[in-house]
Amino acid sequence: MSKSWEAKDDEKERARQAFMREQAERDRAQSERRRRLCSFLKFPQVCGDARCKRARRCAGDVDACFARFWPQVPEEIKENIRHAIKLVGEGAPPHEAAIQAQAYVGQRRRIGEEMARREAARATGTPAEPASDAASIAVTRTHAPARVSGPRIRAL
Repeated sequence: MSKSWEAKDDEKERARQAFMREQAERDRAQSERRRRLCSFLKFPQVCGDARCKRARRCAGDVDACFARFWPQVPEEIKENIRHAIKLVGEGAPPHEAAIQAQAYVGQRRRIGEEMARREAARATGTPAEPASDAASIAVTRTHAPARVSGPRIRAL
């Protein structure tokens, strides 16, 4: 009977070790994604770490660098990056995702400005005037669903 308990303990230990390996791989992948983002945003140009300056890319402690410089990035750029990452995750090519994300964030900013203008007009009791660029406020679809297209088949 003790053999079965030992086998269960060994199985638990193997499962724990497999989980730890998977967790380490996820952490390494997360660090690599952050390292690429830090390099893309040119954080190494202002980083005090000599390794980053020599390599001209993020080569030091990526978590410390990210924590130090990410709060300095303007919120609109953060939203642009987040939306582009979401689109790439859905299967869009990176270049197209960047273009669509920029259009989406710009559209959201214009809608927010229009809403603030209308709210200010409502608070003062004056009727709201239409925006000078009303066509740019219209909501448009920024991300079309992926289409699966196959060969054309014609029946005779």
